[in-house]
Amino acid sequence: MGKLHWRYRRRLDEILDGKIPDSCRYKRKACATYRDVIERLMEGGRRKVYVAGGLVRDLVSGADVSSADVDIKFGEMGRAALKSVFDDMGLAMRVDARSTYTYFFVGCDPDNQLEGHMIMPGKAVDIESPANSLMVDLEDMTLVDPTGVGVEDARRRVWRIPPGVDRDAWFDRPTGSRLLWRMMKFRLRGFSVPPADVDFVYRKFAGAVREGKVKAADYRNLINQLPDPTEAVAMIVRDAAERGLTDDAVLIASRLVRSGEVWKRIEAQGNVPFQTVCGELREAVLRKREDERRGERARKRANRGRGG
Repeated sequence: MGKLHWRYRRRLDEILDGKIPDSCRYKRKACATYRDVIERLMEGGRRKVYVAGGLVRDLVSGADVSSADVDIKFGEMGRAALKSVFDDMGLAMRVDARSTYTYFFVGCDPDNQLEGHMIMPGKAVDIESPANSLMVDLEDMTLVDPTGVGVEDARRRVWRIPPGVDRDAWFDRPTGSRLLWRMMKFRLRGFSVPPADVDFVYRKFAGAVREGKVKAADYRNLINQLPDPTEAVAMIVRDAAERGLTDDAVLIASRLVRSGEVWKRIEAQGNVPFQTVCGELREAVLRKREDERRGERARKRANRGRGG
């Protein structure tokens, strides 16, 4: 742990002082800033709030942080109290309360919004990768690196299994299947992954497929993580040829190809992660796509008419 570098702090301050796009309700003239919401959740310093995830990773790596996709973690707070904060501030938000966590979204732009969830008792196996586990304590602007190698990995653009963890336990948690998609996402972004970690994730995921533990919903994560799922299939095929992962890789690729009907259903929803977009924006995407389809059908009819 250590103080956030002044250059990173200045950029973070600029982001937090910005307004959350589309965060206000219809009759409210002014939208809230990220700092407005965070300060309310901090309760004058009585509750810990951290900026976490990709924003911190990109800050410390020197990447161009052009959008304010702000992800925060905060101390225990009841759902009713959380909703009360948002209602008092007149914010347009969604709260997703489940048995293990409470998650919320403020703003409609999936690339420029505030997201947050409750901090649960953490273990090393709960960390996806060191670079994505970095946090900033907003009380004193301390940079928190739970694994001790997250800053180095962020700067080197590395995605890997956290060192020293029980690797099977790291993958076998309830959300383990999504780790394959996360690994693919970062590889396609240009992050390097240790070969042993690539082999391990493929082997574990393929084993889960053979045991019937991977459901259709797990394949939807591919749509949520990647703009073009065919890139993931191409990556798997290359890995099978180059790394000798034939059995596991071919099994995974074949299941993805067979999940075409899942892809069609997601496409019908606008091909965007529903959990990160407001209903109005989703409907606008659907209308635009339907207009494009009608236009394409009209062009085909016109071409047939000219051919006759």
